[in-house]
Amino acid sequence: MMQGRVNQQCEAVISVAVKGRDHIKSVDAVIDTGFNGLLSLPTAIITELGLS
Repeated sequence: MMQGRVNQQCEAVISVAVKGRDHIKSVDAVIDTGFNGLLSLPTAIITELGLS
């Protein structure tokens, strides 16, 4: 079971582990009721993890 929280903007948030080339980073993700299975990441995190 996943556990999350509600942030100050009343959004549902969970922590997601994203695996890069050299390490894993925990990223807070806002959950949307229209979730389609894809995750968008900021460019800085993509670069930090060495993702394409």
